[in-house]
Amino acid sequence: MAAVTARALAPVRDLLPHAVRLLAPGGVAVFPKGRNAEAELTEAARDWTMRIERFQSRTDPEATILRLSDIRRAGA
Repeated sequence: MAAVTARALAPVRDLLPHAVRLLAPGGVAVFPKGRNAEAELTEAARDWTMRIERFQSRTDPEATILRLSDIRRAGA
């Protein structure tokens, strides 16, 4: 798949194993996240590396849309 998305499903750390399994090379994961987005990214960074783009939500000032690419297990 070129892209996967998940809304209100799980923390980023738990979503990434599913995303990498489904994504084609060069694919992206798009995850709408709430106010805990940065904490979720910090936790995920223990096991994963990725390119992170952040976009402000248009519907919730405390929410962020994450666009993750180049997702890899840390150390891989």
